[in-house]
Amino acid sequence: MIEFDFNFQLITILLFAAMVVCAIVVFPVYVRRIRRVASYAATHADDCEGMENAPQPDEDGLFTEGFSIVEDEETMKAAAAGPASIVVYAQDQAEALTRLLPRLLEQRYEPGFEVIVVNEGGSEATSDVVSMLASQHRNLYLTYTPDGARSLSRKKLALMLGIKAAQNRVVVHTMATATITSPLWLASIMRHFSNPSVEVVLGNAVPAYQENGMGSRRRTFDFYASDATWLTAALSGHPYRGTEYNIAYTRDLFFRNKGFSRSLDKRYGDDDIFVSEIATAENTVVELCPESRVEMTAHNTRQLLKELAMRHEFTGHEVSRSSRRMMATGEWMLWLMILCGIGAAVTALPNIIPAIAALVVIIAMLWVASAAWSRTIRALGGKRLRMSLPWIILMHPFRNMRLAWRVRRNRSKFYSWG
Repeated sequence: MIEFDFNFQLITILLFAAMVVCAIVVFPVYVRRIRRVASYAATHADDCEGMENAPQPDEDGLFTEGFSIVEDEETMKAAAAGPASIVVYAQDQAEALTRLLPRLLEQRYEPGFEVIVVNEGGSEATSDVVSMLASQHRNLYLTYTPDGARSLSRKKLALMLGIKAAQNRVVVHTMATATITSPLWLASIMRHFSNPSVEVVLGNAVPAYQENGMGSRRRTFDFYASDATWLTAALSGHPYRGTEYNIAYTRDLFFRNKGFSRSLDKRYGDDDIFVSEIATAENTVVELCPESRVEMTAHNTRQLLKELAMRHEFTGHEVSRSSRRMMATGEWMLWLMILCGIGAAVTALPNIIPAIAALVVIIAMLWVASAAWSRTIRALGGKRLRMSLPWIILMHPFRNMRLAWRVRRNRSKFYSWG
């Protein structure tokens, strides 16, 4: 028989109190960290608007002599940063370069820039694409990764060649499979280097297409959850990762760090192990305005997200884990809150007042967490996940456990000799 009584057992009171404590702790440990990324993105969303009237560059990546872009504050910052070197990593991806290079060469950046394509491979198709555009743009260059050195990371070797060939103080990295969505991408990244103390700028990259089918929503959430974790760490002054599609740093910093020398035995790590070595609270800036966003294109988005997740799980053991541990703590606290609520409800039966109270608290906390994630995912360029979000959030720590197990089973594939 159902009862409504305010006389509860001690165990019920203790379990309900524990549930409330978990709910309170979730705010600073979890929800607040998620919201930080969305708040930062919203605050800086209008930073690049004043640069939208910038002119087009000539074939050398320069602007008409004597011409001055509208002198808004952000444009003046970009102009003061000096010319840039864009290094594009490619793996015989002629078709992708056909889409990317015109967008790079049309960037509106008054000090000028050069584009260096470093191709891992030597296909004639890639050479033809770059040569055709280079005949019209004298600031476009192509180089190849030499054969041999199979015990080293081919990608890192390619990037080192591009950085050594660069003529300017700042090197901006992207991939052949990237899509540059705005002509102000370079200017939005470079404007931070007008500050002499800035040596690293961490940009954002998102999938160009949201996949459909079974598991697509959870894979989308997992990608943005991973991004939000390293972004909130960077915004808190503890940068440890970036994205290979959208990152910039000074050549001097690269050489002072002896390049990728500490991780050459690994296939990857150029956007996390290396970043954790060079980035500090004092020399690093996060750039999240929409104009700076890059899209990642792939024939199979599902495979792309899977590979990125496994790659960063492997290299993640050699970088700071504090932000990931804080996020994981918040996720497990949600589960502990739910279990304590269920315990309080069961021990009070047939009295259902604790069950009603526990249900209200659980629904409220899941709604708060879902709202925070929804806002952050939209701020980073993702789409709404709607009603499935609470369940996806709750199952995220279990998916992380499965990912870690899969990576441990396949560790050899992540080394350069694997």
